[in-house]
Amino acid sequence: MSWGWNIDGSLGLDVNDIEEITGVFCEPTLVTKLPIGIDFREISAGARHSAFIGQDNRVYFEGSNKHGQFGEQSSLEISKETSIFCLSWFTFLFE
Repeated sequence: MSWGWNIDGSLGLDVNDIEEITGVFCEPTLVTKLPIGIDFREISAGARHSAFIGQDNRVYFEGSNKHGQFGEQSSLEISKETSIFCLSWFTFLFE
C-alpha cells in the first residue's frame, strides 16, 4: 500500500486502475504497477521515485528518472545482501 503525492508515478500506482493518477492520495492505496507474485523485502522512497527489492533479487523502480535515479533501466539484478536507499534525486545500492 502507498499514499501521499503521486507525482511522476512514484507511489507505484497503475494508471489503468485509477481514474486520476496524479495528485495526493490520503488513503492507503494498493500498489499495482509492480510484478504480481513477487514478495518485496525492502522499499525506499525518494522525492519523485521509489525502489522495491524483490525476493527474486531484482530492484524495481517507479516514478521519475529525470535525474538518472534509475540509471538506464527500470529494474536490475542484484545480490541477495544488497540494500537500497532512495533520497531526493538519487539512489544508493550497497552490500
